[in-house]
Amino acid sequence: MLQSNLEALVASTQDAMGAAVLNLDGVVIDAYDGTGLDPEPAHALPEFGQVIRQLRAVNETFSVGDMVSTEVRGADRITLLRPLNEHYLLAMWIRPNALVPQAKFRLRVAAPDVALQL
Repeated sequence: MLQSNLEALVASTQDAMGAAVLNLDGVVIDAYDGTGLDPEPAHALPEFGQVIRQLRAVNETFSVGDMVSTEVRGADRITLLRPLNEHYLLAMWIRPNALVPQAKFRLRVAAPDVALQL
């Protein structure tokens, strides 16, 4: 069921290349890549769980508030991360020239449906 939600998210977002659900230990629960690549090694998804853990640890020290979304920029893609609950994240990677606010909106809209599938 997650596969169809992830595929729909990618299809509805201009310049989206793929999406995944992962836990904070870096385990990819399900992923879809519209480019035909294997999502895990191609996009370093397991490392994002560690990034979010570190951001949460910083938040405990500096109290910047709850994380709504995180953006990780690279040379060939932008990865957007959105917490689904205290254990899972929704990730979507888009092309560097994509409209990031539009992609964040699509991620926000899709998050509740994906969370219900967990």
